[in-house]
This record gives sequence, structure tokens and C-alpha cells, in this order.
Amino acid sequence: MAAESLITFRIRYQETDRMATVYHANYLIYFEMGRTEFMREHGICYRDMEEKGYAMVVIDVRARFRASARYDDLVTLRTTLPAHNKLLAKFDYTLHRGADPSGELICDGSTILAFLGQGGKPSRMPAVYLEIIGRCSGGGDLVRDGRARLARG
Repeated sequence: MAAESLITFRIRYQETDRMATVYHANYLIYFEMGRTEFMREHGICYRDMEEKGYAMVVIDVRARFRASARYDDLVTLRTTLPAHNKLLAKFDYTLHRGADPSGELICDGSTILAFLGQGGKPSRMPAVYLEIIGRCSGGGDLVRDGRARLARG
């Protein structure tokens, strides 16, 4: 089973549009918040990784909007890492209304990130990051086009 991270926050006024709902692009920011905290909670500080010359870049993003989030709503974001390989990591997200991650589903989605080595070129993850990601992953593998499949065990 994949490790998870939960963050709870309140929707800010500047994140909403004229219809008083969260502007759709802000969900990508929420996904980044969840992914960053997931990595930090499991031993990868993104700042430290960048200082060593490494990065992870989003190469695919998907979001499904199920309900509207509005100004001042309290929401909880669940982030998991269901699949990875030596080059890619897939993160899944569910955003729920309220402090309980079983509240009304507002949005769900995923991102696939590619690992970049020193010089900004695609690279295999160094062993230290691959070990952490492997420990947190749900056991899925990513095939070349980024689709997840179950790891063979």
C-alpha cells in the first residue's frame, strides 16, 4: 500500500474567481503543495535536492472536478505515490471538503514527474531518492508512456 500525506488548509479569497469558486488552475498549486509535503514527510526535502543539482518536473497532469470549493472552505488533500520507476514518479491526489479526508470529494487527479540530473537532463534517480520513493510507493510500476501497472512480485 502506498504511503500517504494529508494536509488541511482553508481556501483563500484570492484563489477564487468571479463565481466565488476556486479557479481551476489553483488545483495544480494544491497538488504541488501536497506533493512537496509528501516528499518532506518521507525524507526528501526538495530544496536540498535542488541544491545538489537535481530536480523533478511535471510531464503529465490530470484533474477531475467533482464539486466546487469556495472561499473559506476548509479542505483536506490526500497525496499518495501509487507507482514509480527509475525515471518517473506518479502522485495521486484527492481533495475533500472539511478536515476529514472522507468528506465530500471536490477534485481528484494525478501528476507524473520525471527526474532530472545535474545539468537539467533526464536521468535515473540517485539511489538515495529511489530507495525512499520505492519505500513510499504502492508497488506499481510506470511503463514508458507513464501508465501505471502493478509491479510483478
